[in-house]
Amino acid sequence: MLRIRSAKRKKLWDINSGWHCSIIGTCLTTEDLRALARKLHVETPEDSGADFRLHGHFVQACGQGGTTAKLLQKLLDRRHSAAIRRFGKAETTDELETLWNVERKGRDIPGAFWALMSHPQLETGLGTRAYGHIHMLSHLIGASNRADLDTLRSLEAEIDTLTSRLDNETARHARRMEEKDREIADLQKQLIAARAAKLDFTAPPPSKEAANLNADPDADEARQIQEITRARDDAQRTNEVLQETVHSLREEVQALETALLNTVPSDETDQDQGGFTAGDCRFDLHGRCILYVGGRLANVHRLRELVAQWNGELLHHDGGMEQSLDELPSCVFRADAVVFPTDCISHSAALKAKRLCRQSMKPYVPLRGSGVSSFVAGLQGKIDAFCPRDPGLMAAE
Repeated sequence: MLRIRSAKRKKLWDINSGWHCSIIGTCLTTEDLRALARKLHVETPEDSGADFRLHGHFVQACGQGGTTAKLLQKLLDRRHSAAIRRFGKAETTDELETLWNVERKGRDIPGAFWALMSHPQLETGLGTRAYGHIHMLSHLIGASNRADLDTLRSLEAEIDTLTSRLDNETARHARRMEEKDREIADLQKQLIAARAAKLDFTAPPPSKEAANLNADPDADEARQIQEITRARDDAQRTNEVLQETVHSLREEVQALETALLNTVPSDETDQDQGGFTAGDCRFDLHGRCILYVGGRLANVHRLRELVAQWNGELLHHDGGMEQSLDELPSCVFRADAVVFPTDCISHSAALKAKRLCRQSMKPYVPLRGSGVSSFVAGLQGKIDAFCPRDPGLMAAE
């Protein structure tokens, strides 16, 4: 076992130049590079490839050891100071690799990667393995984002179908209302004419309503109007339900677009989204811990990755399928907010989660479905109501 000697951490220009691209792309955000470019008065054309050119500019500057490289070094050290302190406790090369294997499965992968690559005693083999882990992780994230984009397109097609159905239903109900109004007008004319001439309708009635009119015109007229009014109210309620469904789906698609545009790389965004831009819209959970109760196990890993990207932590309880409901109170105690999909949770688990949230005065959000889009829409609508995480609890953990 090789004992690590104390030494100064490596500078960017001392690190293998083949790793610079991965370090800059993983450990700094696009907004970090834009801010540094403004500070250094680096000018790039305002087009879809501006972020790519900024990335290339700073990667090239890493190995030159000038002002740009020093500012990058300072920014990386400040941004990932906590991870640097954790890796500074490693006393052997084996401990260093063990720590990396644990950290790369957590939330702070960028910080762990920089702390490892700048460690004074990093040996080439471990650095190459870490570089490979990050390289493959980028491929996995890209594949996952493409799957989410397919889901987004499917939701958009569903919205188009529902919108077309709503338009058809609206037109059909409008035609029915016009027909009913004409019937009412005709019946009123017949009633007025009958009263004026004091005639009895002895001729064969064209319909059941006309026959009843001969016996009691006022009662039949009231009944006809009541039935037509009831039919109109039913049509209006149907329209309202369809409109609410379309509005809900649109909110989910918009939330999913926002989340995807903040996680898909800029070149993929321009290619797959037809020129959409994320702008300044970004989730930041500020370290909050969210408990997800129920849902489908196949989606939980993806939801946990999304929450981690949004600077949060996701806990999961399966709602009593394999985990006991007796464990739910401890999970609620650790969380800052609780969410659960209404289509994939038992009635008893949902009631218990609501009761525990009310007792502990923590917010809860029922989600429309168990998909990623419903999860994102629920957070987008209720994120301001989530309380910040208790510092004392974070320290205890």
